[in-house]
Parts: sequence; C-alpha cells; structure tokens
Amino acid sequence: MNKKGFTLIELLAVIVILAIIALISMPIIIGIIDDARRGAAEDSAYGVSQAGDYYYVQALYKNGGSFSGYECTYGTDTTTLPACGGENGLTLKGTKPTAGTVRIEANGTVVTTDLIINGFKVNKDTSGKYVAEKQK
Repeated sequence: MNKKGFTLIELLAVIVILAIIALISMPIIIGIIDDARRGAAEDSAYGVSQAGDYYYVQALYKNGGSFSGYECTYGTDTTTLPACGGENGLTLKGTKPTAGTVRIEANGTVVTTDLIINGFKVNKDTSGKYVAEKQK
C-alpha cells in the first residue's frame, strides 16, 4: 500500500524554515517602513516651508507690497492652533506638524524650527535640506 502525504517531521521542518525567514526579514521590513515614514516627515516639512512661501506672496499681494512677518507655533495646546491655520494662517496640505514653530521673516525667508511630524523631529541642515530624526 502506497500512501501519499507529508509526515509530521516534514511539516515541522517547513514551519521552522518559514519562521527563520520571517525572523530574518522582519527587521528589514521594519527598516523600510521607518525610512518611508522619515521621508514622509521630511517631505511634509518641505510642504510647510512651501506653504510659508505661498503665505508670504499672498500677504504681499493683500497688503500692497508690505509684510512685517508671521509666526505660528504648533503644539498640543489647542489655543495655539488657530494662529497656524484657518482664514489668516498657513494653508497646509498633507500631514500637519504636531509641534514646532514656523516663522516668516519680513524679507520672505521661511524658518522652521523643531517641527514634529509622524514622530520625527525635522529641521534643516547646513545645506538647506530637511532632515528628520526619530523622537526619543
């Protein structure tokens, strides 16, 4: 009599091999996800800067060419949030910072400080590129 099928040992061997593959691949997958979140935070910070540029141009147009500056602080205190958005604030698309400061100087320079986006602290480096560091 010839029975076809797998023995218990063969099935256990396959399960052990799959578990080893999963253990090896999980850190790689987690790293890829973390890199994607970091890139998204950096791109969102760039979007905040672009919104500041747009705000500056709008303010010049509305005020006949004069602009004295603008600053908003994002944070957990809901009383600070209306200054950063709404009718007279920055118009942001995408992920908004949960903390940090955006300042637009009178000459139109946008300065962002310690923006917290997706659990990353984002600042500009010396070359002007946004760099995100994981929050501790």
